[in-house]
Parts: sequence; C-alpha cells; structure tokens
Amino acid sequence: MALYEKRWWQKLFKGQSKEKPIDTVEDITAITEDLTETPEDTAFIIKQLQQLEELENERRVAENHEEVVVVNLQAQAVVLEKLLPRYEALVNDIGINGLRMKMITEQFFKNAQKAGLKDFVKKKKDDPQWQMRW
Repeated sequence: MALYEKRWWQKLFKGQSKEKPIDTVEDITAITEDLTETPEDTAFIIKQLQQLEELENERRVAENHEEVVVVNLQAQAVVLEKLLPRYEALVNDIGINGLRMKMITEQFFKNAQKAGLKDFVKKKKDDPQWQMRW
C-alpha cells in the first residue's frame, strides 16, 4: 500500500473543507445588540474619564505636596480599576463588530458576484471604505 493511501496520511493531509457561508442576519443582529448596549458603556466610561481628568488636574496643582500626590494617585488607581475593564470590553466589542462587518461585506460581494453585479463588485473591492481601510 502506497504511503498516500494510508489512513493516517489521508487524515494528516486532508483537503481543506469548504468555507461555510456567513449568516449575515445573525451577525447584523449581534452588531445591533452590541450597539444598543454601547450608550450605557460609553456613559460609564465618560464619567470615569471625567473623574480621572479632575484627579489629574488636582495632582498637578499639588505637585509640591508629596503626601497629597500619593493620596491622589491612589484615588486615580481606584478609578482606573473601574475604568479599564469596561474600556477593554468596549474596544473588544468594537473590534469583533468590525470583523463581523468585514465578513458581511465579503458575503455581500459573493452574493453580488453570483447575481451578475461584477462591475459593481470590482469597483467596490478597490474602494478603501468597503475594504475597511480607514
């Protein structure tokens, strides 16, 4: 039996499986849900950033008083402890939604190509906005 006929060889070098189509409706729904939650997150983040800005201004005023600066920096640390996880989650959600939009656009191009809109697809594939290169 030739090497390429052996079962382990076939499993190891198995052909690429077909790419399953993107469920654009599911992705659009997920993006919409994330965007409806965004105002709550941004309101919290803005409030924390304003508090952090105020503390930083106070620290600058009290630069010559070491004890006051230490207390101020401890207060800033508390604010950052609250702020950073929410900010990280928001940035991650935005990144994920960006990937979803890119997949939706790619699926749109495939559908438009199949429908005979070849000129439109060719034109838009070169457009930086449609390629999400902002």
